[in-house]
Amino acid sequence: MKNGTVLKGFAKMDHIYRNPKTSFPNNLNIPVIPLVTLYPPSITTSNPVAAILNEPLITILQCIVLDGRKIKPFETDSIILDYHTGVPYNDTLWLFKIIDGTISTFSLIPPEKGAEQFIFIQKEGSEICRYSLDMLKHYLMDNEYALSLFATPKDDRSKVLMDYHPQKAIFEYNFQATTKKNRIKQLSDVLKTEKNIEKKVAICKEIISIDSSSYSPYLFLGDQALINNNKEEAYFYYTNFLRYCFNTAELNKVRKKILKLNKTPQY
Repeated sequence: MKNGTVLKGFAKMDHIYRNPKTSFPNNLNIPVIPLVTLYPPSITTSNPVAAILNEPLITILQCIVLDGRKIKPFETDSIILDYHTGVPYNDTLWLFKIIDGTISTFSLIPPEKGAEQFIFIQKEGSEICRYSLDMLKHYLMDNEYALSLFATPKDDRSKVLMDYHPQKAIFEYNFQATTKKNRIKQLSDVLKTEKNIEKKVAICKEIISIDSSSYSPYLFLGDQALINNNKEEAYFYYTNFLRYCFNTAELNKVRKKILKLNKTPQY
């Protein structure tokens, strides 16, 4: 509960069933994104309920009953039903995570084992959005291999009809993202104790080759370039540090370094 209380017991789920030809109630304020559904990719719609075309009804969990007491999403931080965690969405319903990772997907009710029915999607800490093939494709754009797993032609003679494999693509994307994070953490731990400058330079370059938005190595590489009297290289690394760093104090320090090079900070 939001007040810190943890309630346990056998709960009754109070479902609301809605015909997919109608919209969610207006008070949900669910973002409406043009959809290409998980199933027939040739069908597009702006109806926020039309993702489940193969079922006559869509199920929403808006209330549970525990020990005779009704509990609604706005009262909770989260609920766990049959080992599935639900988080309140717009204080009106719960979303249950199907895939957990850099890219996460959600259903409106606790999913069955192996469920692939994505209703909502989220990348890292961004806003939870209505699932669509176009949205997932946008999220996969920075991973060429995962994107290649996303869609394949049904017929080699036709480039129009496609088979879509969103779950396979998401799993590959999340696997690579986790692998990269683990490798960066490993390198960062080594960097803290490494004394050899050449090895430290090599480690920093490997980190940014894995994730170009890791800003700390840019500062070290810029300082080393300056020590070696390579001002252009120092300016390059300092500029990349400014591009990715959000710490105001650190940004100002590096801007001063750039000004001393008689260069203009780009960020």
